[in-house]
Amino acid sequence: MSAQDQSNIIKQVAVVILVTLFFMLSCTSNSIPNGQAVSKEKTTEEIDSQFLVKAADINLAEIKYGQLAQQKGSTLDIIKLGKMIETEHLKFYSALSLLADNKSVTIPIFASESAQNIFKQMSEKDGNSFDSTYSETVVNDHKSAIEIYKTAYNETNDEALKAWIKLSLVGMNMHLQMASISIKKYGITE
Repeated sequence: MSAQDQSNIIKQVAVVILVTLFFMLSCTSNSIPNGQAVSKEKTTEEIDSQFLVKAADINLAEIKYGQLAQQKGSTLDIIKLGKMIETEHLKFYSALSLLADNKSVTIPIFASESAQNIFKQMSEKDGNSFDSTYSETVVNDHKSAIEIYKTAYNETNDEALKAWIKLSLVGMNMHLQMASISIKKYGITE
């Protein structure tokens, strides 16, 4: 490597370091040169990123719970519900992974600790007790998820994300209805 090449590399590294320092300083500053406060509101990209992570966690939990329902369900309805939820949330998660990749957002690949704790509690139940707990979990989780998804739909400007949310909402509303039917059919109280 010639002295000229080494000099160019050193200059390029220096420029990268200076740009990085400038960026870091501008990100940590609480004011702009004229003294006006910098907005601390989240950008739509930050909101989208947080939603993608939350949506991944929701889907991973439902996949795990659906698998358990197929193993422990005491009625064909619960087993079928578990299979449908697992299958559809796997599809939702796969499409979500592509959206996250396109936005350079890292999403979880394992269910959260909270979801794992709920899974553990459900796995200790059998028969009607399991069916009841699973149905109630599906209803409560889907009601909560639907609200989170609706909020994200209204906050995002990303058309691909909006389309994914819209499709997911259709499926989640169907899951909610089916779990609600199971609750009524088997005399489970919500």
